[in-house]
Amino acid sequence: MDEQRQTAPPRLEALIENVPGNVYRRVRRPDGSYYFAFLSSGLFRHFGIDNTRLLGEGTLRFDWIHPEDRARFAADLDISAAMLSLLDHRVRVVGQNGEVHWARGIARPERLADGTVIWDGIVIDVTREVEAEAALRITKEETERAHRQTTAVIKAVTQRLEPPIAELESLLETLGDQGPVGPAIRESLRGCLEALRMVSD
Repeated sequence: MDEQRQTAPPRLEALIENVPGNVYRRVRRPDGSYYFAFLSSGLFRHFGIDNTRLLGEGTLRFDWIHPEDRARFAADLDISAAMLSLLDHRVRVVGQNGEVHWARGIARPERLADGTVIWDGIVIDVTREVEAEAALRITKEETERAHRQTTAVIKAVTQRLEPPIAELESLLETLGDQGPVGPAIRESLRGCLEALRMVSD
């Protein structure tokens, strides 16, 4: 199996190349190094990555993975190889022109008798989905921040209204119904008190 690069029959190859992603077979040797036994060109061509170069590498360097994502990418591969668990992860991919895309890789591993692990999988472009999630997260954060600011303003206004409300309540209690002011003034004071209470609630 080691170092054997595979090609698909012409009709199947044409079908694979039209898949909206990269179909691949990635091999992990017993010594822990990797190579591609098969890799379609569709998505990587869109990313600006030369898949023929990757197929020609005796040992993959994963240099198309964003530097900040490489450690996590390698850890995901290690876990999938050890547990033979489904590999499903998202990483940033850097094209030759420096443009960054988000890619999601999904593959099922198989271990051979000699310890070689093979993943047959697909990589799809999820840049728009990740950007939409980021935009939604920013909107949510802005909404929460605005809510906190509004709550703080309301609390401050309520605290500022507490003394005049208390004073007005005390004044109306002192005046009573037969105080030195006329009914019209008392009603005006009561209306003012109710308005202040409504604002502070």
